[in-house]
Amino acid sequence: MSFNNLVYDKYITPLTSKYTKHILSILPPSTLNESASALDIGCGTGCAISSVKSKGLKYVGVDNNEGMVRIASEKSEAHFHDCKDLPDRWENCFEIAFSNFGVIFSEDFKTSIEEMVRCTTPTGCVAISCWAEPEKTRVFHLFGDALEKVTGNRPVKGRVKVDVVQETLVEALGGGEIAIVEVTEVVEYLEAESKDWLWKRFTESSRRLGELVAGLDEEQRERVREHVYKEIDEIGEVVAGGQYRFPVTAYIVHGRKK
Repeated sequence: MSFNNLVYDKYITPLTSKYTKHILSILPPSTLNESASALDIGCGTGCAISSVKSKGLKYVGVDNNEGMVRIASEKSEAHFHDCKDLPDRWENCFEIAFSNFGVIFSEDFKTSIEEMVRCTTPTGCVAISCWAEPEKTRVFHLFGDALEKVTGNRPVKGRVKVDVVQETLVEALGGGEIAIVEVTEVVEYLEAESKDWLWKRFTESSRRLGELVAGLDEEQRERVREHVYKEIDEIGEVVAGGQYRFPVTAYIVHGRKK
């Protein structure tokens, strides 16, 4: 990870956790029972635990960040594993395997999805969330746009797999044991206390972006800030207390074996 656990929970979890309820709501009611168990791939610090347990499901989380696993394991069962190579003993064990913006960062997400499918029961489900196109996630592109305007160069994406969009997830899930694949589009909101908070949110939660901004001279940095703040006014909705909120669209690709 390019950020520590505290930064993750401060800036990332408040948004990504909002999509968990959508993942669970689209799963067949037959899978949501007290005897069922759910496998959370890329569990982070365990932001999905309460939502999963509220459905009466047993929760098991997996992440490749040991620090985050330690935090998640204080709340429920969580393990440090590479999602491309899950334990053999988990084969056909889980009614639900899901990944909320986790598996899309895997170096080999197709193999990771195959592992998720392997670990579900013969009637199990797999659900994966990914971000929508730039025009539907504009707040994520504020800094890239501003840096391109000021420096003439758009920063190259880091660990985010540019090609991991709904089409590639549908392709990866389709065929094999998965009989039905569907896509659900959902919108949630990134909430920001202020323009300064949003600036910190992105520069502190991404080491790469933080280093890029820090490497600018003072004039360039202020020009980038000016562009970012101008865009905030254009795309943000001002709510109570002078705070901002920004619509962020995601796709949930879900498949069922039967």
